[in-house]
Amino acid sequence: METLDHISNLILIVMIVAGIGSVFLSGLGGLVLSKQLLTPIQSLAETIQNIKTRGLHERVRPMNNNDELSRLAQHFNDMMDQLEAAFQQQKQFVEDASHELRTPLTIMKGHLSLLQRWGKDDPLVLNISLEAALQEFKRMEGIVQELLELTRAENQSSTALRESVALRSFIQYTLNRFAAAHPSLQV
Repeated sequence: METLDHISNLILIVMIVAGIGSVFLSGLGGLVLSKQLLTPIQSLAETIQNIKTRGLHERVRPMNNNDELSRLAQHFNDMMDQLEAAFQQQKQFVEDASHELRTPLTIMKGHLSLLQRWGKDDPLVLNISLEAALQEFKRMEGIVQELLELTRAENQSSTALRESVALRSFIQYTLNRFAAAHPSLQV
């Protein structure tokens, strides 16, 4: 009986040690497995944080695991490419609009300055400057309308809007406006 009790105690100790060992190995295996599974999610979270701090050019590293997380990372990168292109297009639009509106504003400012200095007493200069300012105002309205149409067209399709311009009359118009704004210069 003593031998049986001794073997029974020995089996109990072996089972306790084996149970603790299996729990430890299971925990270690679970830790390794969860780290492997969570690495892509952590990479995605880090990339999102980097985008917040560094800008839109950050991307998630390709995973090539051919699983849902890899596809999620690819979709995220595609979405960021589209977003970056949209912001670049918006920036270009603002630059183009500012450039196009600067010329009529400069001409109007020149004519109004001319009137303020000495043109208000000369009816001819007053009439020319007011007419030029009104034409430039109409030109600005046209530019704003074209910009709005361009925005609508870009939203509908990517076809470019083109307009024919009579180069000779456009150059003559610009020279006349410039001469009226700066009478001391010879054109």
